[in-house]
Amino acid sequence: MPISKELIVSTGLEMLNNNESLNMRKLAEKLDIKASSLYWYFKNKQELVNGIALYLFNQVQVSDNLKGIDYLRCFCIKDYDVFSKNINALHYFYHNPPSGGLELKFAVKTVKEIMSMNYDVYDAIYLLGMLHHFVLQSVYDNRLSDWSLKYANEIIAKIDITKQLNHQEFSKLCLGKDKFIEYLDMLLNTVSEHKKRE
Repeated sequence: MPISKELIVSTGLEMLNNNESLNMRKLAEKLDIKASSLYWYFKNKQELVNGIALYLFNQVQVSDNLKGIDYLRCFCIKDYDVFSKNINALHYFYHNPPSGGLELKFAVKTVKEIMSMNYDVYDAIYLLGMLHHFVLQSVYDNRLSDWSLKYANEIIAKIDITKQLNHQEFSKLCLGKDKFIEYLDMLLNTVSEHKKRE
């Protein structure tokens, strides 16, 4: 497969999601090229980090046709999906943020949409932060891992050694995306009704 900027970004994202350290030498090894070849596409590691972040941010972009609560609902669901698939990479970005104001550019459109619902800029920024944390917490609460399954089975074994959970059974104990959307709709309904009452 020929090397491209997109392939480098997707391979770097895969490394982050696998909790591998991201450096140009290891990335080049994965792509079976010389590390110096990467610098044709990204002048340094920070530019690569920015490229991966931009790729993720673009996946959360919402159609211009949606407005108000519909826009926020779509934004939160896309945010949930991206976080669910890329939680380790996003954890990396928390400690190694992209540069150049990417996060700010990403937030401006959503803040403007919230402001169109008669919220002032400070309340809009606060509301965006609240929604983002709600999405992030929902992803963490719904994340099924081998460690969680092992821990759950250790607790169950202390009660009844004959009963053990498999992944499918264990996933029923998690809230899941449907519950996330149900709670999201309740939250957004409150956001909308609050401004109607003022």
